[in-house]
Amino acid sequence: MMEGRLSQAFSEEVEKIKKLSQESSWLFHEYFKFSPNRPSDANNNLSVNDPTDIQISYQLNIILITDYDSSKIEVFDLETKEHKASISFLPKEHPRHLCIEENYDGENNDAMILCCAYDNIFKYDLKQFLSNAQSSQDIQYIWKNSDCRWAQGLTISYTTRQLYVCDHGAQHVMVLNLRTGEYVYKFPVKQPFGLTFVENEQYLLVSQVSIHKVEIFKKETFDEIKNTTEWNSIKTIGQYLEMSLVNFMILALFFTIDFLGIF
Repeated sequence: MMEGRLSQAFSEEVEKIKKLSQESSWLFHEYFKFSPNRPSDANNNLSVNDPTDIQISYQLNIILITDYDSSKIEVFDLETKEHKASISFLPKEHPRHLCIEENYDGENNDAMILCCAYDNIFKYDLKQFLSNAQSSQDIQYIWKNSDCRWAQGLTISYTTRQLYVCDHGAQHVMVLNLRTGEYVYKFPVKQPFGLTFVENEQYLLVSQVSIHKVEIFKKETFDEIKNTTEWNSIKTIGQYLEMSLVNFMILALFFTIDFLGIF
């Protein structure tokens, strides 16, 4: 059964992360030092005070890191890991989580969807965003949504063309129209923090930060008229895990499934 294999894979990843964190805690620290502390950057005062999320645009060959505390997005070259730019925001728009929509316009351009403090979610043409920001021009968004109480993790359903958002403040996952940013529907999840799809979007994994769990939902039906999906909770994992593990276990599991092909 798919549920059993998914649960087993998750449990195996938990043990791997626990072992690494106990025996080689320096390993994780080194990963996050890759650019600012390179010898070639010895005179660079770059610092990322509060890294909240990281995403890659393969189309533009860049890494994007949100720095919530400094209200910036740091941009690095994907191949060389060298720092390319610091994008500053208005003081009240601290960037929190982001995701990349590939080929959003059918012309091989990427879009960046970004949630910020005060619960605003923005969608930008990524190339235009970077160009305007570096030339100090006004950054124009494609759409803006302010329906969430406290938006956290984001993920995209390419099959339904929808954006799934963890609304931690309202205790549910909110679903928006990917093209317009308009509200479509929501379903309850306790303390959602991060989420991702697996197995061709047949399963949705949601991390629940304060209760130290990951909940697995299975796609049951899709209403083509209302554009709503019925999600059935089939498994809860990690009740007794340490909070720090649960916070990033969903990411570790995603990479295992996506890149190692465990199914």
